[in-house]
Amino acid sequence: MDSSERVAIEEQVTRLSMAIEKYNTELILKKSGLYNEKTCDLIESPADLIGYIYTNCIDWKSAKDREEKMSVAEQLARANHLRNLSQIQEELATSWLIADKTDDAYAVDPNDTMGNAALDVGISGSDENELFLLPFFDVTVDRIVYILKLINMDKIMGDLITYLRRVGPSSLSQKEPILSML
Repeated sequence: MDSSERVAIEEQVTRLSMAIEKYNTELILKKSGLYNEKTCDLIESPADLIGYIYTNCIDWKSAKDREEKMSVAEQLARANHLRNLSQIQEELATSWLIADKTDDAYAVDPNDTMGNAALDVGISGSDENELFLLPFFDVTVDRIVYILKLINMDKIMGDLITYLRRVGPSSLSQKEPILSML
């Protein structure tokens, strides 16, 4: 076998490996009921597909759906030989926590999620013991918590602390309730 034949065989092996990954991805998506126009468009980019599934396909209030779809994401990572699933999860959690637009990340009315409890009566803005209402039944908080349970907290905490120092205390007031849970 000469070098040109060897190169041709190696190219064929590479093409077949990529085709196998693509077909395995399609099969996993079809079996899980997630195969649609949007996921089909993302098959070429498995990391983006996994991010899309975490962001748009999981019903975070349903434990069964959450476990099934998170399992699908893990299967997709294995099928595409992705060794950075935890990095993808870290990036998602970070983007959810520090999104620039409030409505994109966690537009929470704490009074609605706490049953209109008036716990903030009589508290001034400068009170060091200020009470923050935690949005216990908010889906965006649920997904952040579940993702944070899967990843290395040391790295993401360093990233979040760096972010909080960079933005300063003036923009922190919107995010304090969620970040205080960490």
